Amino acid sequence: MAREGSGFTLLFEAFAMSLIRFMPVASAARILDEWDTRIWRIAHPYVDKAVEKQDLSHVTAVGVDETARKRGHNYISAFVDLERKGAVFVTEGKGKDVLQAFESFLEGHGGSPDQVSDFTIDMSPAFITGIEEHFPEARITFDKLLVCKLMNEALDEVRRMEQIENRGLKKTRFIWLRNPENLTKAQKETLDSLTGSRANRKVALQSRIKLALQQVYCRNSRWAGYFLDREYGWASHSRLAPITKFAKTVKRHKEGILNYVKTRSTNGILEGLNSLFKAAAAKARGFRTVRNAITAYYLVAGRFELGVT
Repeated sequence: MAREGSGFTLLFEAFAMSLIRFMPVASAARILDEWDTRIWRIAHPYVDKAVEKQDLSHVTAVGVDETARKRGHNYISAFVDLERKGAVFVTEGKGKDVLQAFESFLEGHGGSPDQVSDFTIDMSPAFITGIEEHFPEARITFDKLLVCKLMNEALDEVRRMEQIENRGLKKTRFIWLRNPENLTKAQKETLDSLTGSRANRKVALQSRIKLALQQVYCRNSRWAGYFLDREYGWASHSRLAPITKFAKTVKRHKEGILNYVKTRSTNGILEGLNSLFKAAAAKARGFRTVRNAITAYYLVAGRFELGVT
């Protein structure tokens, strides 16, 4: 028995689909002794059908992020249901137009823009604009992991600037970036020695500002705003260019940063799914077409049945 126009039996297709859920299509093709293009032609209709069968009437919290499908500026954007932790929509591009595409897709699958109460994103101006235009009722939360990453990048830039005059800071990058509770005893002793030296006063100041930022995320919504304002004040008056730049980012995106205290939402699940996709892309040495890349993302990140019997 075969699916119309397939050229393969249903049993063969079921075996092929079971393989490509766990390995690159090229690897599955070698096992099956077939061209990978023919295996892709098996995968596309099953994945497309599963995507179209989705009921998105329950989706209220969404994470969105872009990832490169191959080297260069070739991006796809993935929308993840943060409650069920699976990709529900993947499309080409990364600008505000992908939000319009998601709005249309949502409406075509039992959902509505009004039901989406929360978006968790990075600080992409295009994503912000797209959400404001197409999901005006949604609250935007800026990913805590991204904010901490920006702070760590500023800290490391200060360290690299200061180590030009103070060679004792060389090879200490991870000591400054890690939280004190995650350091070994020897690393803690080194950190105490470094922060106690006037020669390292700039990077030591930045380290204290970093720890103060983490306190913002430990507070309840009543006090978080106060601590973030204090963080901004310290950073903006630090006279360190990387830190004042970070302070301006905090001021510009204050509301979205503070929304984390209310939503406790991050894009950690998206980062994990993107890593799986990139690993699959690396093993496959890239995807030749956008459609292949989107299908591959659904295969590693979708939470739906493919309907293969």
